Amino acid sequence: MANSLCLGFTNSLETMIVLRAIQGAAAATFSPVALAYVPELFPPSKRVGVIGCISTGLLLAGVIGQVFSGLIQAHWWWHSLFFVMPGAYFITAALILFFLPHRPANGASVIAAFRQMPGMLRRKQLRYAYVVAAIVMLSLVGMYTALGNYLSDQFGLTNHQILDVRAVGIFGMLLSPTAGRLVKIFKTVPVLRSALGLAVIGLILLALASNIPVMLASSVVFVSGIALAAPSLISLIGELAGNARGPAISIHTFVLFSGASIGPLLTTNLLNHGINYALTFLALAVCVVIGVIATFFIKDAALESYD
Repeated sequence: MANSLCLGFTNSLETMIVLRAIQGAAAATFSPVALAYVPELFPPSKRVGVIGCISTGLLLAGVIGQVFSGLIQAHWWWHSLFFVMPGAYFITAALILFFLPHRPANGASVIAAFRQMPGMLRRKQLRYAYVVAAIVMLSLVGMYTALGNYLSDQFGLTNHQILDVRAVGIFGMLLSPTAGRLVKIFKTVPVLRSALGLAVIGLILLALASNIPVMLASSVVFVSGIALAAPSLISLIGELAGNARGPAISIHTFVLFSGASIGPLLTTNLLNHGINYALTFLALAVCVVIGVIATFFIKDAALESYD
């Protein structure tokens, strides 16, 4: 929050980079803390659904945040964003303080959690789950990067219009809370595998699309798959990690953000090397297929071998 205010005042590039890095480090703590909080409040039968709601919020933020910042920049001074956001942080902090049940500290050591992390990486099934996590965010950000460039180059859409197209993906993200009900019926790994398959179909349709309405529909299909995969994957990692759920989810968050960073780099490099948009979407589809293959090496219950 303080970083947002400081960013609003500074014009030094070096200072902005440092403050942005601190802000990013603080933001990165939210996901593992929120997801570790879920088991303390909800029984196992409801956890996937709750995680789905949290995942929906995280996915929606990626789209709504861009639309919101675009509106701020279009109608006010761009620094205004760094004064508006602290207000949102204050409101959120107040809601947490007054409405979320407080739980006593469990005495877990931060150092102990870090010591557990190498053990998480030694578990084969968790490694496969992390591969899927990286691919989920890589494909999502990569798809939107390619789609934005395609709409600009081929149809001449403005940045504001491209944001409107991205906002359509919200309809697919709204499926995320239904993951809990699907997992109850079909179990975690089959739901995850099917969700990734749906994402592959969406990317193939994008590669074949030649007009904006079809591309919009295809993007919704793709995002629907990602929206179902995200909470299913988090739930699966929690099952596989057992009592070390916190460190395992922290690694998941790191891997997820790493995938988000690699996605636009991969897409941009493909396009810069003369790969057309159809092949770029297909390349992302191949990445997701690798994720589907990885799910066949993961068991469907918390019976991870701890050898």
